[in-house]
Amino acid sequence: MNNSLKKLTVVSLCMAALICGCASAGAGISDISRDNSSVEVTKATTTTEAVTTTTQTATQTTTTAQTTTVSTETTIETIPYVPTVDINAVKSEDGKRMGNQALVDVAKQQVGNEGGEPYWSWYGFDGRIEWCGCFIAWCLDKVGVTEPYFTRCHSGGVSWFVENKQWGDRDYPGPAPGDLIFFDWDLDNSADHVGFYIGSDDTYFYTVEGNSEDVCKLRQYPWGYKWLFGFGLMNWEEENLQTVKPLTSETPAASETEKPAETTTVSKTSQTAPKPDETAVISYDEAASAPAPSEN
Repeated sequence: MNNSLKKLTVVSLCMAALICGCASAGAGISDISRDNSSVEVTKATTTTEAVTTTTQTATQTTTTAQTTTVSTETTIETIPYVPTVDINAVKSEDGKRMGNQALVDVAKQQVGNEGGEPYWSWYGFDGRIEWCGCFIAWCLDKVGVTEPYFTRCHSGGVSWFVENKQWGDRDYPGPAPGDLIFFDWDLDNSADHVGFYIGSDDTYFYTVEGNSEDVCKLRQYPWGYKWLFGFGLMNWEEENLQTVKPLTSETPAASETEKPAETTTVSKTSQTAPKPDETAVISYDEAASAPAPSEN
């Protein structure tokens, strides 16, 4: 009996140990499974944080680039105009320059004239020359102004304004109606053609030009027009602000030294413009070729 009890006790103890071992093993598997889940969750969380950090960095980079661009544009817009030559002789009052509407009206009345004979013959020439400068002098004479008179745009016109401290380069911000406007068709830093500046708006500036393809024309050009060379800035006296002479005159003005050696027209482009009527305005935008020039 005792032996049987001992055997039963041993068997019971063995079974109990076996059951406890299985329970411990089961607990161990469950713990590992939970640990793995925990690791996986941790990894997923880390990944999400990394993505978030990258997005924030990209956003910061974009914001920095935008700020830099705005700053650059503002700096460019606030750069003041600096004259390239001395313009201290230019008259102004409270920062405003006086224009000459009487002169503008005289010039506009000539729109449509072909060949320029009234202007070059008045100037004293026996035959046709490049007459844009003659047209300028003829109009100035009608309001009692005696200078500058010239037939060569650069050596006669631009030089006079530079020497008299009345020259504004192409970026000059304050031309007034009646100022002279010079063009450089060759882009060789030498003026080839001249007309009268008569006004502007936000998009265009407007001119009256003699010898524009051998015709007197109204023109309009966009601001920034690359063939614009600069401005002859006129000073007016009170007596110059009205027409003082009739629109016909026989007064010669040319000197022998001013007469050019050749009197033929040399066209630098093949572009042609329609013949204007009394009120036509011919437009050239920046993408177009330069208008067919006059030599002087």
